Amino acid sequence: MDNYFYIDQNKQQAGPIDPSTFAANGVTGSTLVWKQGMAGWQRADSIPELEPYLQQAGADNATSLASSSGATSVAAASQGVSLIGKPSNNLWLAVASTLFCCQPLGIVAIHYAAKVDTYWLAGEQDAARDASRKAVWWSVAVIIIGVVLFTLFLIFYAAVIAASIKNGSPNFYTS
Repeated sequence: MDNYFYIDQNKQQAGPIDPSTFAANGVTGSTLVWKQGMAGWQRADSIPELEPYLQQAGADNATSLASSSGATSVAAASQGVSLIGKPSNNLWLAVASTLFCCQPLGIVAIHYAAKVDTYWLAGEQDAARDASRKAVWWSVAVIIIGVVLFTLFLIFYAAVIAASIKNGSPNFYTS
């Protein structure tokens, strides 16, 4: 059997590897592969001689996913979905920005963060990546807005205290 080059989850060419090591290298049926003598890159599942190796890779991926922790991993294993290349859902950042900064806008960040795993398991990788980026964007925006509002509050409070002192009232709470 000839060795194949493949395009990895980072869209980089890798290999050559023996087809028997497809599972260890994350090669699935949708992975683009090429070997010397082929006209161009093709999906691995379109090459009949690779079928036995892809079935083995699918079984190995499902086993490794099932043994890993987390609901997403178990759901992915039961559906035969690979978690290789899955973007982070950034839920921790969305929740933190919601709790510590601006709740109404933080809920938008949580919404996008919650969609990442759903999209990935549905096979919509581009939508999952987009939701991950939006979750980060909204979280960072919420944090910036929170910092700006807090800074404005401190400036206002300092101005009120300065005006009170200037008017001769050293005790802020007395009239």
